[in-house]
Amino acid sequence: MSRSATPLRDLRGSSQPPIPGSPFEKDRRNLARNSQYPSVSSQAYIDLLPKVKPPYNPSTATSILDITPPNPTPVEPQPDITDRSPENAFRLTRQVEMINSLRSLGPSGLALYLYGECRKFRSGATTQSVTWDTMIEDQENGTFYAVLLLSMLPGNVTESLIKGTLMHDIRNDREVRQYYRAYLRNIGDFPAIYFNTLGTSDFKMSVLGLPQQAPGKWLSANNVQSLLVKYNDYLTGADPALQKKVDSVFGASTGSTPRYAENQRQIEIGKMWIRATRARFCDGVQPNDEDQPHISAPFEVGWSKDVKRRIPEHKKNTGTTSIFGFNNALTRLSLAQGGFGFPSDPFSGVAFPIWADDRELARVGEILGSLLVSSYWFHGGYNSTWAGTLFMPSGEDINWDAAEREALARLEFCKAPDAMLLQAQRLSNKLHIFETPIYTDQALEDLKAQLRSRKTVLEQQRTRRTGAQARLRGKYKEFTDAREARHERLMAASGVSDNTKEMGKAFKEIEDQMATLALVRGETHRLTLPDHLRRPSKVPLISPLTDEEQARVDLGVKEAKEAEDRDWEQVLERRRQRKENKEY
Repeated sequence: MSRSATPLRDLRGSSQPPIPGSPFEKDRRNLARNSQYPSVSSQAYIDLLPKVKPPYNPSTATSILDITPPNPTPVEPQPDITDRSPENAFRLTRQVEMINSLRSLGPSGLALYLYGECRKFRSGATTQSVTWDTMIEDQENGTFYAVLLLSMLPGNVTESLIKGTLMHDIRNDREVRQYYRAYLRNIGDFPAIYFNTLGTSDFKMSVLGLPQQAPGKWLSANNVQSLLVKYNDYLTGADPALQKKVDSVFGASTGSTPRYAENQRQIEIGKMWIRATRARFCDGVQPNDEDQPHISAPFEVGWSKDVKRRIPEHKKNTGTTSIFGFNNALTRLSLAQGGFGFPSDPFSGVAFPIWADDRELARVGEILGSLLVSSYWFHGGYNSTWAGTLFMPSGEDINWDAAEREALARLEFCKAPDAMLLQAQRLSNKLHIFETPIYTDQALEDLKAQLRSRKTVLEQQRTRRTGAQARLRGKYKEFTDAREARHERLMAASGVSDNTKEMGKAFKEIEDQMATLALVRGETHRLTLPDHLRRPSKVPLISPLTDEEQARVDLGVKEAKEAEDRDWEQVLERRRQRKENKEY
């Protein structure tokens, strides 16, 4: 089944069916209430993104985006990358810049940073410009897939991916752990962008005496240095015995060249990865910290039409990248020989579900994931190929519906009420109100006046709603009183055959009262009595009648009266039972 990409407005708008409540709904609300991230609506951001932004004027602000000052600075202190200890997750300048953009403007601000980074890469690129052009066109064409995909992740989960500390944060951050259990580890048979990393992800396992195998962490600086030396010997052929051992970890190699260095490109990229990884995880680490494992780890990002089938293939290096394949094989070999390594399989998860048969959406998702977790080889990540050059299958039975349900559920999880969004945005700009010169006393008074006006409107609406509820209760009481009176009258009339006409009037009054109640409740249809309570139609009589005809008529009337008496006895019995059960 083929499907075109769903517009942002349709995917997040009211035209979608309601999403069932998440089992983590309470935790989602707490996350939204306590979050430091302004969760700006992606569509609102698109609608308010002009080619040339007009000068900022707080007195004319009409939305939560308009009250954001130009060039905002983060509310939180800037992360420090000069601290090179293994406990500090910030190893790259771009990680700090991404965190600052996320904390300042939420998913929209982070997407803007990545769009700008792609423009910088594109200006100096000589090959593979399609990778950067895809992201640039996503912004220029107004599709903004990157904004929507980032909106599916809570802010603290996004931070964990940026820092490469997801394994560590799952153990130490309850909110990250809850989102991971609900969505990231939901590896189903649907198309998605996924991630892999190596580390001790089996959190129930505790290996005493081996600090490099601490749950939720990667290797120490000394372990990384040893790994890099072995990788260099593998790439250059300086240790043929090592090449043979590494290549045979997942079965004997059938080629004449090393399995993870099949061509000159893989060799050159491997050497670049060695330099980048040494700078990221070894340089600047103090001697007393060199045996402490890092809380951050490199990642690999990929695309698959069926992540449930694809992700397990990476455990055995089937179709994986040369860098990840070598690391996966070497750490297993080293651990088996008593050295560094990880006792658990690679740690994987679903970053972004791809809900439509749209090649641009999948390409943006793969590029976005690679940039988010710094997975390219020149950043010290495991990806040795460019993202965005994926093959999009066509004419195949792909489970797009499951991916769409997953995407909608994630959006619903991350979507906070409008009041929370406004409060978060105001708190994030609180510092500017007192430090930025453009905020004058008059501007503050205008903001306070807007708040008082909104409170007044809310009180008026609450008063009208309370009055309407009181009137409705009064109408309902009148109806119940009238119903009681009608029942008493009908009970008196049920034993007198000459009062049939009066009983008909009583039934008519009850019908009118029920219709009045329907109008009070705002219903558009008219209620009528059930068939078993309706009075039988009167038999038309022809005069004069013969004695035989008159006898038949009298018998029919008698039988109708007896049936009517039986019906009323049943009605009265049910009424008494309801009173006993306190249903009235």
